[in-house]
Amino acid sequence: MAALVQKIAGIASASQPATLKIDNISSLNEMDASTIEQALESELGKRLQLVPQGTAATQITITLSEGETGYVWVAQVGSGTPEQTVMVSIPKQAGNSARAERPAMTLQRKLIWSQVQPFLDFDLPDGVAVNGPGMIVLEGSSVNFYSSVNGQWVAGKSIGLKPAIAPVRGARGMIWDSGEEIDMFVPGESCSGVVATLPELVCAAYPSTNPAGNWPLVAGTEPQDAQFESNRNFFSGLATATGATESAVPAFYTAAAKATSNGTAWLVAGVDGKAQLFNGSKRLIATFSGWGDQVATVDTGCDDSWQVLTTGTGDSMEPDHIQIYDIRKYPQSQTSAQSTSSQSETTPPEAVAVGQPLDFSGPILAMWPSTDLKSARIVSLNLQTGMYEGSIISVSCGE
Repeated sequence: MAALVQKIAGIASASQPATLKIDNISSLNEMDASTIEQALESELGKRLQLVPQGTAATQITITLSEGETGYVWVAQVGSGTPEQTVMVSIPKQAGNSARAERPAMTLQRKLIWSQVQPFLDFDLPDGVAVNGPGMIVLEGSSVNFYSSVNGQWVAGKSIGLKPAIAPVRGARGMIWDSGEEIDMFVPGESCSGVVATLPELVCAAYPSTNPAGNWPLVAGTEPQDAQFESNRNFFSGLATATGATESAVPAFYTAAAKATSNGTAWLVAGVDGKAQLFNGSKRLIATFSGWGDQVATVDTGCDDSWQVLTTGTGDSMEPDHIQIYDIRKYPQSQTSAQSTSSQSETTPPEAVAVGQPLDFSGPILAMWPSTDLKSARIVSLNLQTGMYEGSIISVSCGE
């Protein structure tokens, strides 16, 4: 692949925009061909300025074909001068191993905290002052700080909350840790503070006439708000730059996001029980079934594809699990968005389960990704012990 990219880059001018089209006429299946197509587009995008079809003088067409002894990838490059053709030969086993080359992924759980009383979220902030709190536990009516002493959590300051909204079934809360600042949200009230001066906080209730408040969500390294309906325990939609609700995405419980060159793709766990995938233009391009209410993007570092964590469909008094999925064939650029649009009838985006699910002995009540997307915080109920537990979920690569 690197050899073909090098040859194409030697012909096409980096200063001129180019379009890219990839055709598969080989025996590669759709999954492996899609993996190769995404890799070619990614590598060429680093060297050339790729734009949608029909808007550039330079056209690049790559055909994935095969011969008797292996695969043959042919690139035709035209830019107003006689068309030039370059090609590379790929051993059969290398082409067929596109899927096998994806490293295995294993979910790992680290139990951080457990208590008898229900809690909504927890956090382990970095950068606190010496002897400052090492953990924050957010309950429905209080924010509780703990310090680690000789390997044991010791209770510190507790700040009472006075939510303006009466508790609803399935109460929710979230801690947003940006590194230097930290924000905490429960229905009807939010608190904020500087990590270095914790446990000092400033709290304020939502106005009683407006039960909705904007909570931050993760989109790559850039946060985007969503409007949380405090009296209904879900998000009514993404929030625009002015704070208004963006109705293009339906009401949802949680969302996973992936930044692309054509905007941010969103995968939302809707209140109707469906997981829906929207491209950067907020157009619905796929619906997945059999997932629970919790989804989160996780940056595994295993490869450059999009992985999400999902929960199961059990009720509030059943064991649950977390499964990692690889989202494939979603539009990653204007070029691929146009291709996906024209082929949506035959090659819709896919969600492929990766590795084995991670089982829990009770329901998973909350799942929020870390700000850097390297892990996720889980709040669950252990039906065997009756304890509410806070865990960190991470992904390891390889066997």
